Amino acid sequence: MSNITFVIVGASNLTLSLPGVLRSLINMDKGKELTTFIAHGPGRSYGEVGGLPGWRWPGHVQTELLTALDDHLQEQNPGPVHALFTDVGNDIPYGAEVSTISSWVERLISEMRARNAKVGITSLPVESVLRLPEWKFRLVLKLLFPGRSITRDQVFTRIQEVQREVESVARRQEALLLPSRPSWYGRDHFHLRSSARDAVFHSWINCVREISTQEECNGHSWDDLPPAPRAPWIAPWIRLKRCAEEYRFGRKLTSPQPGKEVAPGVKLCLY
Repeated sequence: MSNITFVIVGASNLTLSLPGVLRSLINMDKGKELTTFIAHGPGRSYGEVGGLPGWRWPGHVQTELLTALDDHLQEQNPGPVHALFTDVGNDIPYGAEVSTISSWVERLISEMRARNAKVGITSLPVESVLRLPEWKFRLVLKLLFPGRSITRDQVFTRIQEVQREVESVARRQEALLLPSRPSWYGRDHFHLRSSARDAVFHSWINCVREISTQEECNGHSWDDLPPAPRAPWIAPWIRLKRCAEEYRFGRKLTSPQPGKEVAPGVKLCLY
């Protein structure tokens, strides 16, 4: 039986949306084997150790995800591979240079393309973030990125520069550039609204799965998102399940993968 593989890389938006993401993946090809590789975590970086106080993860380019993916693809009949990259802007408040962020993202997408994966990357929520008032910017920075000294104007400039780099990477790597819409984001301007998370990720996933060209992607009805699947039920605590490697209060912890079969024939691997 063909084994479909889906890789999703992101940070807090992916963490918050994880139950709905898994429901979408499970409903994507019912009756077929599915292996999902998911790398997530609030405050997670693409290239450096980052996360929450007391709970941190290696940067996405530092994990063993690609090695594990290669082991998986050596199976006799691995089937198609799809990959979705999101939450690219997380590294901006950390002070990473635009060229550095771009190089991390392109390295990972290039590796996926070398494995014949069909790849999509989400646009940054530029329009939404540019509406962020000064007082709210200071509050968000203090709460979510304590100790970071970056100004609102610097963030505004860099998010537009990173978006342009993401667009260039998508063209060079023949990846689908997926849109964002200001109406999808909540009061902090960069986290998806709880009422929109499932539908947005469901549409992004389906686009990577079903749409072949950027022209088709651009013509998709992104302002009228279809409802996401409501079943099967996925417990919200799955967001807390340990990844292959992480740091909790300075202690390095490892967990063998795949960590869980979330539905019959559906394996979840966390990195």
